[in-house]
Amino acid sequence: MHEPRRLALQQDLISLCEERWLAMRGPEPKTPPLRKAIMVMATCTRRSDLVAVLEIISLLAASRGDSDAALETLREALAALGICFFAVEDDQARFTRHGHGHKAATFNQAADILFEIRQLQLG
Repeated sequence: MHEPRRLALQQDLISLCEERWLAMRGPEPKTPPLRKAIMVMATCTRRSDLVAVLEIISLLAASRGDSDAALETLREALAALGICFFAVEDDQARFTRHGHGHKAATFNQAADILFEIRQLQLG
């Protein structure tokens, strides 16, 4: 068999296998927006403790444009994900995702996510 024809058949077979695999596996699991936001905060600040994350969320919710460069960089990274924190009330952080209100996140949820991040870091 000629080389170009053989390569074309191999590529067709690979594509068919990938399609079948995706059909069997189903869609990729989606990462919840709060988890994404906390992962970005932990990565940017190199802090994975609840006190630091709650302080960051408070600063993000309280300040608009009059904050330091590091906080604005973090705000831009979260905006790239479509996430904007706008209030901290009682034991909950309120945020929007792509401009739509999202269910408030409790501090316990944040603590659980941070625990998982630390577990992954310890590997």
